[in-house]
Amino acid sequence: MLELAVCEWLCGEIGFPRSAGAVFTAGGTQSNFMGLLLARDYALASRWNWSVQQNGLPPQASRLRFIGSEMAHFTVEKSAFQLGMGSEAVIKVPVDREFRMDTIALADTLARMQKEELIPVAIVATAGTTDFGSIDSLPEIARLARTASAWLHVDAAYGSALLLSNTHRSKLQGIELADSVSVDFHKKFWQAISCAAFVVRDAAQLRHLEVHADYLNPESQEEAGIPNLVGRSLATTRRFDALKLWVSFQLLGREKFGAMVDRTLELAKHAAVRIREMKCFELLHEPQMGCVVFRYVSKGPYADADALNQRIRERMFERGEAVLGHTRVHGRQCLKFTCMNPVTTEHDLDALLERIQVTGKELETGST
Repeated sequence: MLELAVCEWLCGEIGFPRSAGAVFTAGGTQSNFMGLLLARDYALASRWNWSVQQNGLPPQASRLRFIGSEMAHFTVEKSAFQLGMGSEAVIKVPVDREFRMDTIALADTLARMQKEELIPVAIVATAGTTDFGSIDSLPEIARLARTASAWLHVDAAYGSALLLSNTHRSKLQGIELADSVSVDFHKKFWQAISCAAFVVRDAAQLRHLEVHADYLNPESQEEAGIPNLVGRSLATTRRFDALKLWVSFQLLGREKFGAMVDRTLELAKHAAVRIREMKCFELLHEPQMGCVVFRYVSKGPYADADALNQRIRERMFERGEAVLGHTRVHGRQCLKFTCMNPVTTEHDLDALLERIQVTGKELETGST
């Protein structure tokens, strides 16, 4: 009953109607899988009155496609092959300069698919990409999804915490138009793993997951209105993860949570300003959330810039000074901050950037 109450609250925060439903999951991977599973089964049921539960995949399944940006989480492809469609069924749309899905390219992709008689089962929009925290243009993607009769799944595993922010909530405008949403509470909700949720606009779509067992969740209990969340979940044995989130809100309150989220965005903005000011660094993007991606730029004879950025990380780790994040952007090795701790200070970030600068110069000159 507590999980149902927390799920009802979550549906309301997203802006879903009363027909919505949710269930706690082990993480964003499971939530994304559930969204794409429901999208696939809904498409087959609505187009051809086909039940995957009873009949498996139909001959037309080779025409089904999932669409996501180049920055979409790897679980889109993983889900595609787990759902029997194969990773080749995933179409990747280019991103713009801020690493958001290019909606013009998405429209072109949908037009091309129509000519090729391919079926856009689901469009996956990302609200908070792993590397950059970029948030796709949800209202425009929702409009294109409706026009194409495609399910819209929003992967907000990272960005969903902005729902709590009075300052930055507008960045998620359009999330209420989704058919399903992934939420991950062990990111910017600061919960211990595992703690995540899958939210669907129409709870009736969860019927694609239902299997009744007389010893566990007989139909008679469902008819009597006795809640049994096993019918909404991929898992049978389930943890009471909703308790952690409920207790956290009882202790902190929504306003405090929102202030903590805002603080992490302030820290990322400060880091970006300092990186731009320091001539030894190159800022790769304007942060939308807590992620800041940058590079140390060699001014000396150090020929391999990628190796230099990697060596900076290794040197600082070996000295016990810092564990720096890393990623690749357009094939180039980059450094990364993920601002998650609201008690971090601007001084902490300034000192860390200074140490990165000193370490880079030491490596360039060969000094220790």
